[in-house]
Amino acid sequence: MICNLLEKKPFQGIYDFFYSYAYPLMLALVSVLCFTLRISVIGFAFFGLCACVSLVLIKDLTVLLPPLALFLYCFSSVAHFGSVYVYFIGGIIGACLIAHIILNLPKKVYLGELFAPLCFVTVALLLAGVFSNRNDTYVDGLLVMFGTGPVILVIYFLFSNYLNPPKWLDFKKYFCFLMVLSALTGVCTLFLSTYMERGFISIYLLRHNVLFTAWGNSNTLASFILIAFPCACYLLSRAKYQLPWFFVIFLLLFSMYVTGSDGAMAILILSLPFLALATFFQVRNKKQFLIILLSIITLSLCALFIISLKTDIVLLVEGLLNSSDSGRITIWRSAINLYKKYPVFGAGLGYMDLSIFSPELQLLRQSNFHSVLFHVMATMGTFGLICYGIYYYKRFNVLLKRFTSINVFSAYSFAMFTLYALIDTSEFNLFPLMSFMTLVIVITELNNEGKNKY
Repeated sequence: MICNLLEKKPFQGIYDFFYSYAYPLMLALVSVLCFTLRISVIGFAFFGLCACVSLVLIKDLTVLLPPLALFLYCFSSVAHFGSVYVYFIGGIIGACLIAHIILNLPKKVYLGELFAPLCFVTVALLLAGVFSNRNDTYVDGLLVMFGTGPVILVIYFLFSNYLNPPKWLDFKKYFCFLMVLSALTGVCTLFLSTYMERGFISIYLLRHNVLFTAWGNSNTLASFILIAFPCACYLLSRAKYQLPWFFVIFLLLFSMYVTGSDGAMAILILSLPFLALATFFQVRNKKQFLIILLSIITLSLCALFIISLKTDIVLLVEGLLNSSDSGRITIWRSAINLYKKYPVFGAGLGYMDLSIFSPELQLLRQSNFHSVLFHVMATMGTFGLICYGIYYYKRFNVLLKRFTSINVFSAYSFAMFTLYALIDTSEFNLFPLMSFMTLVIVITELNNEGKNKY
C-alpha cells in the first residue's frame, strides 16, 4: 500500500482531482451513460477501478464517497446484479477495503453514540423469526438482515474513524453536493428508464405509473429526495450566487411531484416554510434570497391562478394530496395479526404472504408492510421494537445535540425521511437510502464531537 503517494509531486494534480467536484460529476455522467447503453458491468468495473485506486493511494475515505454514492445508478436491470463479473469486481473492492482498514488503523478507535444501538439492531435482525417454525422464512430474510444490520454498522464504523479530508476542502459543502448530485442522477435514470420503455416522456404517464429501475422505484426516489432536499437548502445558504440552487430545488420539487408519492409530497410541502426560514437565517445575502424567493412565490401564484381558470383549484390540491391508503390499512392489519402470533421476535424478515405472492416469484420472497413501525412489529416483534426505539432516540439525540447549520439541515433530512418511513419501509433500503442517512448522521456526530478536521 502506497498511501498518500498522490499528495507528493508530480501526482498532486491527480490527488486534487479526487477531491474536486469534477470527480463525482464525471462518475454521475458515467452512471447515466452506462444505464442508457445498458452496459452496467462495464460501468461497475470503472467505478471499482476508481474505488480501488483511491483506497490504495489515499488514507482518507472521503474519496470513496463518490463511487459509493453513484455506482448503483449504472445498473439498468436487476439481472445484471447476478453477473459473475459483478461479484468478482466486488471481491476486489472488498479486498482493497480490508487492506486499507488494516494498514491505516487509527491510533484510537472511535465508537460513536450509534455503535451500541446499531449492535442491538443487528441482534434484533439476526433473531427475527427464530421461533416462527419456518426455516425457509428465516433463510429468505438473511440478505435483508445482513444489508440492514452488519453493513450499516460497518459503514458507520468506517466513516467515523477513517474520514480525514484535507483542510482546504469544505467537506460539509462537498458532502451535501454529493447528496444532491446522487438524487438528481437517480431522477435521470428513472426518467430514462421510462423513456426507453415507452418511447416518449409524458408527465401524466410518469406521475400515474410507478417508475422502476434496477436500484429502486418511485417511492425509493421520493425517500431520497426527502433526504437530499435539505442538503440543497444548505448549499443555497452557502452559495454566492443563489439562483442556480433555487433551480436545483425547483427540479427536486418537480421530481417529487412526478414520482406520484403523495405522502412524500405532502411532507415536503409542509416542511417548505420551515426550511425556507432556516435557510433565510443561514444565508449570507439575505436581500438576494428574499428577492428570488418572493419572485418565485409570485410566479407560482400566477401559475396556480392560470391553472385555476381551467381547473378547480380544490380538485388540483385533492389530486396532489389524495387520501387513498393504497391498500396500506389492510397490510397494517395483517402486520398486527402477525405480531399477535409472534410477539417476541416476530415472523422473520423473509416472511411472505402466500395469498399475495406466488411461490415461484423468488425475488419477491418478502412481504413489504409499507411502514417501518409495522414492518419491525411484524418481522422482529417486541424485541425489534425496543432496539429500533433506542436506535431512533440516539439518532435524534445526535442531530439535536448542537444548533449548528449542518445539524439543522441534517435534522430536517432525518425528520422528513422518518415521517415518510411511517408509510414506507425506507429503513430497509440499503442503497441509496440507509447508507446515505447513516453518513448524514456520522458527519453530524463528528461535527458535534469536534473529531472532524473539516
